[in-house]
Amino acid sequence: MTASTARRGRYALAAIAAVAALAIAVVFTLPEQNLQEILNQGGANGGLKVFALDRGNTSTLDEGALAVVDNEIDQTTGTLKLKATFPNDQLQLWPGKFVNARLILTTRKGATVVPSSVVQRGPHSELVQQEGSIYAKLYASWLEQTR
Repeated sequence: MTASTARRGRYALAAIAAVAALAIAVVFTLPEQNLQEILNQGGANGGLKVFALDRGNTSTLDEGALAVVDNEIDQTTGTLKLKATFPNDQLQLWPGKFVNARLILTTRKGATVVPSSVVQRGPHSELVQQEGSIYAKLYASWLEQTR
């Protein structure tokens, strides 16, 4: 091996290490009750979107995909581990950094969305706070469709 070959070899190793440092994995847990729905939505195939959010859940740091669903449920906590991979192009994620993970199971197109702040939960029903508003009409219509 010549000196120039050794230099080229070091440069190649440095380039590989720099590329590998961009992508990052995040391990998070969910209650075991969600396992069947995750598997039904293709979670074991890695097709589900995962968002990495900052500590306050106010801004999205990166968007990735579910890579692994652990095959063991933690009996002490009743949770299962999941791992998502993120491209980390903007270098927002670092090893050891605390992030919140949001797993997207389904997206409903054309669904009616009502702000949670207007919903009042009672002992026997859920009501919309602002009577006569469009929220009340849409929410009542949605309740009829889901029953």
